[in-house]
Amino acid sequence: MTDWSRRFNAPVKTPDGKTLRTLKDAAEYVLALPPKVQAEPAWQRAARELKNAAELDPAW
Repeated sequence: MTDWSRRFNAPVKTPDGKTLRTLKDAAEYVLALPPKVQAEPAWQRAARELKNAAELDPAW
Protein backbone atom coordinates (compact mmCIF):
# COMPACT_ATOMS: atom_id res chain seq x y z
CA MET A 1 0.00 0.00 0.00
CA THR A 2 1.38 3.39 -0.96
CA ASP A 3 0.94 6.13 1.62
CA TRP A 4 2.08 9.48 0.25
CA SER A 5 0.28 11.30 3.08
CA ARG A 6 2.85 10.21 5.69
CA ARG A 7 4.26 13.23 7.48
CA PHE A 8 7.92 13.95 8.19
CA ASN A 9 8.92 14.11 11.86
CA ALA A 10 9.83 17.75 11.25
CA PRO A 11 8.98 19.97 8.25
CA VAL A 12 11.72 20.30 5.64
CA LYS A 13 12.58 23.79 4.38
CA THR A 14 13.79 23.97 0.79
CA PRO A 15 16.34 26.49 -0.50
CA ASP A 16 13.57 28.33 -2.33
CA GLY A 17 11.57 28.81 0.88
CA LYS A 18 8.97 26.06 0.51
CA THR A 19 8.05 23.80 3.41
CA LEU A 20 7.65 20.07 2.79
CA ARG A 21 5.53 18.31 5.40
CA THR A 22 4.59 15.02 3.73
CA LEU A 23 6.03 12.48 1.33
CA LYS A 24 3.58 13.84 -1.25
CA ASP A 25 4.94 17.37 -0.78
CA ALA A 26 8.47 16.07 -1.34
CA ALA A 27 7.51 14.01 -4.38
CA GLU A 28 5.74 16.98 -5.96
CA TYR A 29 8.80 19.13 -5.26
CA VAL A 30 11.09 16.65 -7.03
CA LEU A 31 8.69 16.29 -9.96
CA ALA A 32 8.58 20.08 -10.38
CA LEU A 33 12.36 20.30 -10.81
CA PRO A 34 13.67 20.79 -14.34
CA PRO A 35 14.26 17.45 -16.12
CA LYS A 36 18.01 18.03 -16.22
CA VAL A 37 18.07 18.42 -12.42
CA GLN A 38 15.78 15.40 -11.91
CA ALA A 39 18.25 13.31 -13.91
CA GLU A 40 21.11 14.04 -11.49
CA PRO A 41 22.11 10.99 -9.41
CA ALA A 42 21.34 12.66 -6.08
CA TRP A 43 17.79 13.50 -7.16
CA GLN A 44 17.31 10.03 -8.66
CA ARG A 45 18.26 8.55 -5.30
CA ALA A 46 15.96 10.98 -3.47
CA ALA A 47 13.06 9.90 -5.71
CA ARG A 48 13.79 6.21 -5.02
CA GLU A 49 13.94 6.83 -1.28
CA LEU A 50 10.64 8.73 -1.35
CA LYS A 51 9.01 5.87 -3.26
CA ASN A 52 10.38 3.32 -0.79
CA ALA A 53 9.20 5.39 2.16
CA ALA A 54 5.70 5.59 0.70
CA GLU A 55 5.49 1.91 -0.23
CA LEU A 56 7.35 0.13 2.55
CA ASP A 57 7.22 -0.17 6.31
CA PRO A 58 7.17 3.19 8.13
CA ALA A 59 10.52 2.26 9.66
CA TRP A 60 12.17 2.70 6.25
